[in-house]
Amino acid sequence: MTESRVIHIAENEDVLEVLNRENISIPETHWRDLAFISNKKNNNQVGYFQFKVGEAYYKFFIIPKIHKDSTEKERDFISYFSRFYQLKNKYPDFMRDRSVQGNIVDFSFDDFVEKRSDTVEDFIRYKYEDSLKTLDKFFRKHSKIRVRRKSFASQSIQHKLDLGRNIREIDKSKVHQIRREEELFSEIAEVSRQVLKSFKTQKIKQLSMDQEKLVHLANGVLNQIQKRYKSEYGVITHDRQIITNRIRKLFKGKKELSEVYNSLLILIGLEHFQSEDSSREILKLENMVALFFNPADLYEWIVFDWWKTNFPDAVIKMDNSDSQTLKHYQLILDSGDSVQPPLESRPDLIVETDDKVWIIDAKWKTPKTLTEISFADISKLQRDFEIRKADYTQKEIQNLLIYPMKKFSDKFGISLSYVNDFKFGVKELKP
Repeated sequence: MTESRVIHIAENEDVLEVLNRENISIPETHWRDLAFISNKKNNNQVGYFQFKVGEAYYKFFIIPKIHKDSTEKERDFISYFSRFYQLKNKYPDFMRDRSVQGNIVDFSFDDFVEKRSDTVEDFIRYKYEDSLKTLDKFFRKHSKIRVRRKSFASQSIQHKLDLGRNIREIDKSKVHQIRREEELFSEIAEVSRQVLKSFKTQKIKQLSMDQEKLVHLANGVLNQIQKRYKSEYGVITHDRQIITNRIRKLFKGKKELSEVYNSLLILIGLEHFQSEDSSREILKLENMVALFFNPADLYEWIVFDWWKTNFPDAVIKMDNSDSQTLKHYQLILDSGDSVQPPLESRPDLIVETDDKVWIIDAKWKTPKTLTEISFADISKLQRDFEIRKADYTQKEIQNLLIYPMKKFSDKFGISLSYVNDFKFGVKELKP
């Protein structure tokens, strides 16, 4: 009988310490899996990670800090990452693929609502199903022919002469020639064939249920490709070659091709490369089912949504959208010379109405007291205020630090004992 082990890890917890505390033993052969999970956690990622050891499925959740004490951690986790799809649907022109790092950017809101379930594995399985259906639809009409030069010899001249081979040929009764032959061949089909085989051997087996439907869908696409196209091994020799520029450029030019490429990335577990620099190396295990994202990025969009909803006529600039809040400043020496290169000030949000301006930093932290607020956060907010106050001399400027959870009431009008004109507020805005 298949066994499942569910392990919950908070953002600030060490993976090995949690395993020791829960008396969970994982073979050394899977420590690479644990290193991957630890790597994501240390890079401010939360998510779901599953791998199989023998007949046992190990399901790891790195839980957002706001749900650390929840009794329904998986439900709350799903609720939090579903906010991405709600906001992406609400602000399609604002929320671009780069706005939330991770592999949750490829699913539409309609799909999410229609197929929503109580488990993350269901969500991942739906992503696989949609990807396979996209490939099936594409290859039902995809047709690509290539012309190849083929050498042959006969006693009569029928095609273009192969002069080099005729000169070298001892038997002058043979006339070496070259003919052009057409054959069905598509490099896109060959890449897809290799990805599908890898998906069947690596990904499907990591799911704890309903594997048969995915196998059936994958076999259907494979059969189409193998019946129609000549196979040519070596187009990609390992999974990560799909993100090289040579392969990526095969899918340029049409939206349909972009959808096919994204589907292949999902099946192979590298969909996060679609939203990041393709040359950047990110640890991602091919034998793991995973769903991860940066909760701080998503929280900035949640804060944006609150201000957009409550101040619909305000002008809102956001750093997570084309660096709209960016402003440069320089260090000046006593000589009057400036230090190069210039430095950057980038508050998360700047909200402007007719008479007020809010300079806002959204912090993915949960301070218990005012004194737990990082001075670095305060000084950054002060710097952002100082270099912009001359831009808004006719308006009241309010500076805000916003947190998803804190243990004290909202505070406004906070000042520093050695500064006269800088004041700020601390506000809680729950996701």
